[in-house]
Amino acid sequence: MLPVMIYEPDGALRMQLLDGLGRQDGAGLPRTQVALTTSSLADMRRAADRQSGIMLVILGVPKGDAAALTELGGAVMRQNRLNYTVFCLHDAADMDALLETCMRPAGILTLPLRTARLDDVLRRILEDYAQLTADTEWDDYILIETGGTTY
Repeated sequence: MLPVMIYEPDGALRMQLLDGLGRQDGAGLPRTQVALTTSSLADMRRAADRQSGIMLVILGVPKGDAAALTELGGAVMRQNRLNYTVFCLHDAADMDALLETCMRPAGILTLPLRTARLDDVLRRILEDYAQLTADTEWDDYILIETGGTTY
């Protein structure tokens, strides 16, 4: 089961994201467990710091908040290189700020949120997670990061 944390200030958009997760259930993919859904950036930071293991983090990026949220997304990715981070940009103009970080998120969504695009991003993440966890005992491995390479 893949834990999911969602930060999205817009309540209607938060519901769309939850609906998208719900549509993935029963599709033969790993199930998700929503650990947190919040409109508070402080709550999201605290929860992300406490979380261990692999998780999916969806970050809504309101217009003008790209810097703070890309910093949080980077922290989530540094915490565990296997974490999945999806950015949901409220304004496509914030794409530049996200791309300048050279971060490689698992997905980037833009508003208006298209159901097919959301489903595609979530399906690809869950397929990757299934492959990652299939027939693998991660307790027997060590990840070593040197520069930009993970061994």
